[in-house]
Amino acid sequence: MTILITPPTASAPQRVLWDPRKISTLSMLSVIRLAKLKAHHDKGKIGLTNEVVKKIILMLEPHGAVHISSERKLNNFLEQY
Repeated sequence: MTILITPPTASAPQRVLWDPRKISTLSMLSVIRLAKLKAHHDKGKIGLTNEVVKKIILMLEPHGAVHISSERKLNNFLEQY
């Protein structure tokens, strides 16, 4: 079984976020979703900064795996997740 970010379309294949077979069933899994916030309904919205995301990761990591699903480009530190 795999967890998917997006379903396949005619123009884009499935993108797999992670394979749960590689994660212990005894550990917690945290997923942080980062959007670009470029849609018309996002006007005036402010997302999480890289520094805030890093602080969230450091709080979650002691409890299990952390994964990031992102529409935006990630810095080197966040890319590993």
